[in-house]
Amino acid sequence: MSTTSDKQVALSYMCENGTDVDCALFEIQFTAVSCGADLGFLSQYSAEREFLFPPGTSLTYRSKEIIKPGQRKLVLDAQFQEDTKLCDVVAPIKSLDYQPLDHLREILNPLDFGEELEGYGTRFVPGTRQWVFKEIDKWLADDGTSRCRVLLAGPGFGKTAIVARLCESRRDAVVGVHLCRHNHSGKRDPGRMVRTLAHQIANVIPEYRAALEHKEAQLAKEVDALGTTELFDLLLVQPLRTIRMECCKMLVIDALDEAEHDKKNELLHLIKTDFSRLPKWLKVLVTGRPEVPITESLRTLRPTELDAEGYAEDCELDVEIFLRHVLKHRVLPEHLEKAVMTVARKAERNFLYLYWVRKRLDEKKDTHAIDVEALPDGLADEYNTQLTRFYADGFSDDTSRVLRAIVAAEEPLHVDALPVLSGVNDSMSVLDILSLLFPVRDKCVHVFHKSIVDWLTASPPYEDRMQRAQQKGS
Repeated sequence: MSTTSDKQVALSYMCENGTDVDCALFEIQFTAVSCGADLGFLSQYSAEREFLFPPGTSLTYRSKEIIKPGQRKLVLDAQFQEDTKLCDVVAPIKSLDYQPLDHLREILNPLDFGEELEGYGTRFVPGTRQWVFKEIDKWLADDGTSRCRVLLAGPGFGKTAIVARLCESRRDAVVGVHLCRHNHSGKRDPGRMVRTLAHQIANVIPEYRAALEHKEAQLAKEVDALGTTELFDLLLVQPLRTIRMECCKMLVIDALDEAEHDKKNELLHLIKTDFSRLPKWLKVLVTGRPEVPITESLRTLRPTELDAEGYAEDCELDVEIFLRHVLKHRVLPEHLEKAVMTVARKAERNFLYLYWVRKRLDEKKDTHAIDVEALPDGLADEYNTQLTRFYADGFSDDTSRVLRAIVAAEEPLHVDALPVLSGVNDSMSVLDILSLLFPVRDKCVHVFHKSIVDWLTASPPYEDRMQRAQQKGS
């Protein structure tokens, strides 16, 4: 902290911007311990009597005095923490890198998937899904292949966890990611997707950011008024046209099937009609369920499928790797392989089921008191088991009303709105019971996974499985 012992020098700096500017003079009082060092003999301007206080100096406000209108003096006490180490002072300062005001964020209003991706990333078990990454890497490296790759897999396969891992491990390749969600209108909105991808690309490709910043004034006026196709052209097609890349990059669109609303998928339509106008070095990886005809809709991008059903053996090996990881400290060594095979049979290659298995194991205090034969038979049975634990005789009227309101909502419902929409005044009591399946975050009720809604409504692929689970619970 640089100061001067000459009051007139300080006053001259204080007043150099003119008399119309409000300004303040700091008068720092110090002791023999907290005084600074006289740097006059080192300074180019020795007459300014510069004093430099050391790192670890803290200032405490004592009083204020008006010098004259528009000028005031603040009296401060300087204290020096004798045990302060330079590294303790400098390290936090270096970590606070200067972040310029992000005008593009203000203009584009992008979605933030950071917390969601981080949460899904924690579910990923190292060593699994290597066949997926190998196929994606090969597709990305080959300039002659299709512009689009579609990963098709059923509910609970772990597609979003794979996307999270991909974004973390291939940061040099992934320049943008969008997670579609059935109960979030913003994440189903193609315009918000375009804005989000534009901001993400601007954060990793300097030339692209410069192109957007060059027309910030235009963007500020037009982005809210433009239609989706025009917005796509303004934010992506035009600024990316002149940019060249030595290696291919990719955009990742996760759970594209969940963008469907009122039997329309506007996000899929945008990808189908406009993504072919992006530069050839920018490819698109899409994930979705196999029952949705995504591949056929995206034929203009010459998509290639990465269908999980075609990699059944690899999926089974992934399940076994996962189970050995979570069971090795829960089962005696001589029983490990049998336990792995038993749970793998129940899992039916479904990683969401394995998530619940791990959660069950983590909740047990006795690490070896595990009966793998007693675990639910598949994901549908897992949901049935969780709900019948609290509702052995079926849902109460209040519970049914709350669930109907949550399932029918287009957005995560605010907890204050739930009593009005469900007609249940004490809806929070229901949510407390169902918190694992319908967690409350930021005072809004979220669905843990879309498969829960599919199971409750007997939607594909749970028509038969749900009936079997209900029969088992009855």
